[in-house]
Amino acid sequence: MALIPLAGLWPARAELGTQMATVAAWLTFAVAMTLRRRAMPSGVPLAARLTLLAAVCAALLGLCALTWRWVEAPAQRLGRRLIRRAEPVPQKR
Repeated sequence: MALIPLAGLWPARAELGTQMATVAAWLTFAVAMTLRRRAMPSGVPLAARLTLLAAVCAALLGLCALTWRWVEAPAQRLGRRLIRRAEPVPQKR
């Protein structure tokens, strides 16, 4: 039973990213199995949970907007410039 995680790493022996993802998945599973008998806290009022959800969504949308503004849009402009520069100039006959 303990060799099953190692068997999952064998097909991805040349790819570090796949190995790390497999190890992370097995570690998550192991932690969840260790904590499965513990009681989960459930005394948080609904209003507090909804407020936290709204705050997380607002923060996420704000970060998405900043990422678009400072990463995605400049990268698209750069890509368009590089494509224009690489296109062949039409020859006049």
